[in-house]
Amino acid sequence: MKIAIPLWQNRVAPLMDCCSKLKVFELKEGRLKEINTVDMATLNLAERIKVLRQLNLDLVICNGISFFYRACLLVNTVKVISDVYGEEQLVLAKYLHEQNFKTK
Repeated sequence: MKIAIPLWQNRVAPLMDCCSKLKVFELKEGRLKEINTVDMATLNLAERIKVLRQLNLDLVICNGISFFYRACLLVNTVKVISDVYGEEQLVLAKYLHEQNFKTK
């Protein structure tokens, strides 16, 4: 399973649409491995959507997300967990150990 978290200063970005980095992880057999960090700061909307498609994600964990971005992800069968905030490592630990976030 490929999981992405949009970041701003090592925290979950307040809004996915304008995050500066997107960190991608692979979850396999209960273990999480960082596989990529994508610099999103200079990308326009079309480029961001293209990158999201190319990453072949299964899940995005984010804070805020626009209806348009959510629709683009869902149409590509990417689950979205929104309204999540905090430091990247704490959010990942909570997801791995509790997995009680609700997908929308």
